[in-house]
Amino acid sequence: MKLTVIALAGLLIAAFWAGPAAAEEHSNKYGGSTSHSYGSTSHTNDQGGSTSHSYGQGTSHSNKYGGSTSHSYGEGTEHSNEYGGSSAHAYGGGTEHTNTYGGSTSGAYGQGAEHTNTYGGTTSGAYGQAAPPPPAGAYEQAAPPPPPAPGWRLRERLNQ
Repeated sequence: MKLTVIALAGLLIAAFWAGPAAAEEHSNKYGGSTSHSYGSTSHTNDQGGSTSHSYGQGTSHSNKYGGSTSHSYGEGTEHSNEYGGSSAHAYGGGTEHTNTYGGSTSGAYGQGAEHTNTYGGTTSGAYGQAAPPPPAGAYEQAAPPPPPAPGWRLRERLNQ
């Protein structure tokens, strides 16, 4: 019993005496790798994607298809995809998005949003502004269907 307690105490002392590691690196199950040192972490996967983060600076990520996302501390976030679309948001500012076909949408807090389609047409709405009413007749109900022909219940029973 005493030997077990002494051995356990020795293992615990050795484990806590070493202190935290200054840097760590790991390989992942499918071939990627992860490394970390004080204030910085990076990761790559087996498909060609990578992610990195630096304390107080920001984070960036890229995938195997060419898409990427980055965030800078206190500034904002940007994203682009492999098809040419992109989005951006500035800290305390607005947001912009451009789709792969050239349409764009932008907006700022308290200001509303504006969308421009690929043909140059725009739609906008200011903060607190309601959409305009539809044109007259836009939502008229269709005429009700004609009444059933006489004897329809009898035909329905015969067809069963």
